[in-house]
Amino acid sequence: TDDPVKVHFKRLDFPVSDLPGIEEFRKIIESATEYYEESPKTKDFLIGIERLINKPVNQTISVLKVSDFNTTGLTDSDNPDQGNWLNLTKRHGSPDKPGDNLGSFGIGKGAPFACSLMHTVFYATKDKNHKEAFQGVARLVTHKKEGQKTQGTGYYGKVDGKLPIIEKEDILPVFRRTEVGTDIYIFGFINTKPDYANWQERICSAVLENFFVALYNNKLSVEISDEKGSSLRINQDTLPELLEKYSA
Repeated sequence: TDDPVKVHFKRLDFPVSDLPGIEEFRKIIESATEYYEESPKTKDFLIGIERLINKPVNQTISVLKVSDFNTTGLTDSDNPDQGNWLNLTKRHGSPDKPGDNLGSFGIGKGAPFACSLMHTVFYATKDKNHKEAFQGVARLVTHKKEGQKTQGTGYYGKVDGKLPIIEKEDILPVFRRTEVGTDIYIFGFINTKPDYANWQERICSAVLENFFVALYNNKLSVEISDEKGSSLRINQDTLPELLEKYSA
């Protein structure tokens, strides 16, 4: 297809009680907080997570959902040893793209975690072969739990979270894709910080700076929406107006 790749940023208010694996996650954070009692910075980070996930029933947490369309989705989700799914969800610091492609060392895929107050991200995909997959990743801190040293990174999925959920009936309906493509859910999105109150404009500026050529050539179209339905569209048609506004 000659249609441009579409990327949609959408902020959501997500019920805390619906966060996959929430009870186990609470236990992990509680255990880690106790372990880092004498480390003020780490303890403050963990207490911040506790405040987010221990909200009363029916309370919500800020989530940024990033979706792409007119793509192939993340293939190889059923391959535990290699492929696009593994490259995105687990590998970091090692080449995962052929040749001299920009981003071949996967630095950019760490960006969602930097935008999460919980350092927690969920991935969902429906690939070109209509295979579906879902998995969560939390990059927290190494600590001891029940006398055993844990890893700093934890997973939500099958086989102690190490493998994605690929059975369609086991993926929660709210996370299932209806079209081919991939969704990234950034839990605890940092828009709650005062510096990120204008998060839509900040994303727009970054898109214009880094993807100008793709936008100009109509290879990319971006939409940024808040929870109230207000949208900012960035494409070939709106490019002149937005450049004038954000380069001023």
